[in-house]
Amino acid sequence: MDYHFIKTLIDKKLLKLTPEKPIIYTSGNSGPVYTDLRPLLSYPEIRNKITDEFIKLIHQKSLFPEIICGVATGAIGWAVLIADRLILPSIYVRKEQKNYGMNKQVEGISPKSKDVIIIEDMIGYGVSSVAACKAVTGQGGNVKACMSIMNCNIKEADKNFKELQIPYYSLTDYREVINIALKNNLLNNNQFNMINDWLNNPYGWYPNRINELGKK
Repeated sequence: MDYHFIKTLIDKKLLKLTPEKPIIYTSGNSGPVYTDLRPLLSYPEIRNKITDEFIKLIHQKSLFPEIICGVATGAIGWAVLIADRLILPSIYVRKEQKNYGMNKQVEGISPKSKDVIIIEDMIGYGVSSVAACKAVTGQGGNVKACMSIMNCNIKEADKNFKELQIPYYSLTDYREVINIALKNNLLNNNQFNMINDWLNNPYGWYPNRINELGKK
């Protein structure tokens, strides 16, 4: 993705680069980047650009899906937009199987014997994405790839997808974000280095080391 997209995320406070004021994640660890992509669907111009980029990526990777599947809840809208452009069915996967009604986890037409692309808004550790892939393959679907808007560059995601033998692709990632931000003076060199250190070793990043020492 380009500078305009990254700048828009920052301006709309959907992407925060705050190495001097680390953000506490749900895991309890800290990090210098915060991303919330859910509001993107509210902006038609950005929404159309992202949909265009997904379509380009699908063609670039020579994928020929028969179904587009969104991961609940953040990627359902994106899956619908992509499927609409490609004139394909859209389905979605819940985080877990329902314990009422028909006890479904995959909602929509059956993916059995169909080539499916899984859509995520963001891939962190890849846990929810991998679970979605397994849910679809469990219903007999053939998952060709998982795609996301943002990739957090967490090594565990590589491991999780490699074990599943399913490729994953993203429109952009944190490394591209900080390189664009540095080039366009949205970060200074010191801030860039602090975020880069975190990307290289999130668990050993200095606030997290301090946090662990405090627990001992």
